[in-house]
Amino acid sequence: MATLVSDNLDEVERSISDTAPCHYILMIQSFSLLSKNGIEKYESGEFQAGGYKWKLVLYPNGNRSRNVKEHLSLYLVFVDVSSLFRHGLEVHADFRFFLLDQSKDNYMVVHDAKEKSRRFHRLKHQWGFDQLIPIRSFNDVSNGYLLDDTCVFGAEVFITKETSSGEQNACQKIQLYPKGRRHGSGTHISLYLALEDPVTLTAGSKMFVEFTLRVLDQMQSRHIAGKVSHWFSESSPESGWAKFVSLPYFHHTGAGCLVKDICMVEAEVIVHAVASIL
Repeated sequence: MATLVSDNLDEVERSISDTAPCHYILMIQSFSLLSKNGIEKYESGEFQAGGYKWKLVLYPNGNRSRNVKEHLSLYLVFVDVSSLFRHGLEVHADFRFFLLDQSKDNYMVVHDAKEKSRRFHRLKHQWGFDQLIPIRSFNDVSNGYLLDDTCVFGAEVFITKETSSGEQNACQKIQLYPKGRRHGSGTHISLYLALEDPVTLTAGSKMFVEFTLRVLDQMQSRHIAGKVSHWFSESSPESGWAKFVSLPYFHHTGAGCLVKDICMVEAEVIVHAVASIL
């Protein structure tokens, strides 16, 4: 069983998926040269997910600083660390790693069994798995992970919550209405961003937010997105779209919005100002 980097170790699940990761794919050719050249740590290029930049860090012989032996170690790293310090930013994210079985053309997916979000902040901007996979299993040709000295990794990152020093008392949540707003239009899915607890804003206070909501295309990354700005307050605690996407399109197998009865919604939220009555 793989071990999740945490003070309290959680259970980790491995599953098989025919669907490629929607955010990032990393192909490493001449993989054996990493060990031959004494490269202990391999860093990927940067990629974007959820409005932030990330990268993968791979230890082909295990992360020795954590006393890992006989396993590959893989981590997700928040790239713009300066913003974590500058804005007091905290980003909560669910993430999954992928490893391609090139023989069967499917992926082994490694993720937290409890689907627990991980908090990236100025003191902790890297999370991942010390023991992603045993080196012996990885090198075994019959498993298809390393063929012709080439391997393919992947990652998906979904933001579940964002806070900064100026918004810690006014968190947002996403509200999705499968049959339309409130009583249901019957033809469209409604999607809104709402204050999780409007009363946390003092009387007369307002918060100016710019946000983007996306229903993710899990097959071809042709996401459906809407962007808007709104003054949130106790009397106006939500904003969004009554007709975000039509039900026929949402349920169409080629649209990628609903795969194995699972849909994924992503939000990017920027708080520009908080105004209060003196």
